Amino acid sequence: MAAKAVVDGYGDNGIDAVHYDEADRLLYIVQSKWDGDGTGSVELGEAQKFVAGVRDLVHPRLERFNAKVQAKSSEINSALVKDRTKCILMVAYTGSQSLSTHVNTAVGDLLAELNDTSDAASFIPLSQKEFYAAMTAMGESIDLEVMIYEWAKVTEPFTG
Repeated sequence: MAAKAVVDGYGDNGIDAVHYDEADRLLYIVQSKWDGDGTGSVELGEAQKFVAGVRDLVHPRLERFNAKVQAKSSEINSALVKDRTKCILMVAYTGSQSLSTHVNTAVGDLLAELNDTSDAASFIPLSQKEFYAAMTAMGESIDLEVMIYEWAKVTEPFTG
């Protein structure tokens, strides 16, 4: 099911995955960032792109997104018109550093907009530390195989 949520690619407007859990009325909007050495965090520009993408998604201005997001338009619109749908904004990254004050401010400003009249949105930063803690809290050892596709592919300005 998680694979169907992935919308990552050119024109994703800073959003890498979207999933609507209809039973719980939760719209998950995710940005993921790879940090090669595992010591960094999310840069302000990346966070600002995500914030702008979330604004475009919830208004909805889906024409600003790639075909993968547009293919989910009925799911997204269904989520947005239902009462008590809550948006869970998540930034998942492989770095170990906390988010900077500037990144937290950008996301905080967005949350203030979205939560103007109700608690419509929340934010979950998920670094490698939090992800590992969540996985190990289940009490079982982790046996995970991960396949990363096109991690070194460069498509701009030319495909090569």
